[in-house]
Amino acid sequence: MSYAGWEGAIRFPVKQVVAERMIDVDGADALGNASKTVFYTRSLPITDNAGAVTNVITNVILYYDGTPQSAWGTMVGAEGKITTTAAPGSGVVITMTYYFARTVGYAQGMTIKHSGNITPVREVGNRLPVELKEGNIVISVTVERCWLNRDLLGKEWHPGASPEFDIDLCPGGIGSGKPYMRVTGKFTSWNATERQDGILVESSELVGRVIAVGTQA
Repeated sequence: MSYAGWEGAIRFPVKQVVAERMIDVDGADALGNASKTVFYTRSLPITDNAGAVTNVITNVILYYDGTPQSAWGTMVGAEGKITTTAAPGSGVVITMTYYFARTVGYAQGMTIKHSGNITPVREVGNRLPVELKEGNIVISVTVERCWLNRDLLGKEWHPGASPEFDIDLCPGGIGSGKPYMRVTGKFTSWNATERQDGILVESSELVGRVIAVGTQA
């Protein structure tokens, strides 16, 4: 079944970050100075392990110099912001273990390709193949983007290990109970083209690990 006005979304699946260094509002690595009480996560929003945004501090673990803290303050999960009741001491390194999940972009065009690389084996004098040998499955997605945020660019361009993304094709639109086709994989290329009319068009290619279909929560 096809729909007019389909939507495509680029998402980080629910992921746990372990003992990650927190940052200040300016993006610099956070370090205690005996007066500062507000710190931020590098990714947001903070969620529980099911992907729901949370403000409950027991869903995270905050560390001072590697030592877990308890009843340390409050947090605003949607902003990746924590506020400690007491300021960490001077020179204390603040880290946190937490979950996050986020929609980081929307697509205006999307192509999903699945190739089974089937090779026919033939015999002399027989027009029909005698066997069909299965090769490696290759899944790829080409995405034309019309919106993205810094989380996508920052992780797509990061010189370290590439994270996995979920690419969701939502033929009935984005919303609870609506169907989706999801490819999970890693981006392999990115390009941007500026047209004469001043419109910047971006596209990316992703190599998929698995394709799944389901219903949006």
